[in-house]
Amino acid sequence: MSITEIQQAVTHLPKADYLQFQAWLTEYDNQLWDKEIAQDLASVRCVRRVFLRRNAPLIFSMTCLF
Repeated sequence: MSITEIQQAVTHLPKADYLQFQAWLTEYDNQLWDKEIAQDLASVRCVRRVFLRRNAPLIFSMTCLF
């Protein structure tokens, strides 16, 4: 099914079905967004761990100055 066919099908839905579809699509979009945020956070955590491991001696020496 093409995007154009989906768009046409949506425009022909009765209002109640359209509202149900809209609620489903919103929930689906939210799930995708949540998954993307979780992946981004995991990536940031990974980068932070690598940074800290590689720079631990530098960070430790800097904290000793204060």
